[in-house]
Amino acid sequence: MNTRETTEKFLSLPFYKQFKILQCLSVVKNEDLKLNDYRLFLSCFKRIKEQNKINQFEQHVLEAYSDGDLR
Repeated sequence: MNTRETTEKFLSLPFYKQFKILQCLSVVKNEDLKLNDYRLFLSCFKRIKEQNKINQFEQHVLEAYSDGDLR
């Protein structure tokens, strides 16, 4: 699966699952909590790329998308 497909799946998840994925990856900062969803995701996606966590992101998204359970 490519990054675009993974991102589309991520965006189709409920917000609480999206946020849990971002927390699992440790890419949410305190200042992000004041942002709207669009800017929050933009900041976090940038950190995912910078921290080379794209494979982990994909794995979490696929787990959440397929069975609804995040580990």
